[in-house]
Amino acid sequence: MLKVLNIFFGSNILIYRLFSIVPIAILSILGFTHIRKDFGEKIGLLFSFLILFLPGITKYASEIRMYSWAMLFVTITSIYAYRLYKGKFTNKNLIIFGIFSLAGAYTHYYALMASGLINLLLFIYLLKNLKEKKKELIKFIICAVLQIILYIPWLMCLITQMTNVSEGFWISLTFPRNIDTSYKCAILLKSK
Repeated sequence: MLKVLNIFFGSNILIYRLFSIVPIAILSILGFTHIRKDFGEKIGLLFSFLILFLPGITKYASEIRMYSWAMLFVTITSIYAYRLYKGKFTNKNLIIFGIFSLAGAYTHYYALMASGLINLLLFIYLLKNLKEKKKELIKFIICAVLQIILYIPWLMCLITQMTNVSEGFWISLTFPRNIDTSYKCAILLKSK
C-alpha cells in the first residue's frame, strides 16, 4: 500500500504518516457504526474513545508501519466473525470476513496469526454445531480455502523470512555470553 502512495506522491513523509492515521480514524468510526450496532451505544462510544485516546494506538498511528492497518483489518475480521457467529451468516458478511481476514494476513505476521485464530475459532464453532450449521460450514470452508489459495503467493516470502530468522536474526541470544555480559555490566555500573 505504501508502494502505491510512493508511485503517486514520491517519498513524502507527511503523506506516509497520514496514511498510518487513516486506519485509526476508520477504527474510531467503526465504534459509531458497527460496534454500536452489535453491542450498543455505550460500548460503541467507549470503543471509539479508546481508539482515539489510548497512548499505544496514537503511537502506532504516527509510525510509518503496518500496525495501524493490521489493527483495522483484524478488527473488521473480528466484527464479521462475531456477526457470522451470531447467526447473520449472509454471503455479504462472509465475503467481508474473508477479504479482511486475508488483508490482515498479508499486512503483518501477527495479523496473520490473529486472522488464522479467528478463522479457526469460527470453524470449531460451526463444526461443533454441525447439525444446525451444515450449510454455513460448507460456505465457510469454501471461504477458508479461497483465503489459503490467495495467500499462497506470499508463502514463499514467509518461508524465506522464517529461514533467514532461524539462521540469524538481529537479536541473538546465547545465554552464557549474555549472562556473563550482563554480570560484567552490573559490576562496571556498581563501581562507578
